[in-house]
Amino acid sequence: MEQPKGVDWTVIILTCQYKDSVPVFQRELEVRQKREQIPPGTLLLAVEDPETRVGSGGATLNALLVAAEHLSARAGFTVVTSDVLHSAQILILHM
Repeated sequence: MEQPKGVDWTVIILTCQYKDSVPVFQRELEVRQKREQIPPGTLLLAVEDPETRVGSGGATLNALLVAAEHLSARAGFTVVTSDVLHSAQILILHM
């Protein structure tokens, strides 16, 4: 029996309330990618929430900005462009 195929995420982002947890979550994402639980081409990011308490909406916008920065650089742009987000499949998880 064939297993159903999941979404091929372009980016998986974990937003972290505390700065100390960012490297721990980043390592965990990378371990899961090495174990082939996450496809090798998926960009993995653990991002600290902005310092002011902006809530999950602000954390989401910050995560999208960071994703756009990384995807723009990966695509060879010298400036951040939202064009890279049009075809991207982005999963944002709030921790």
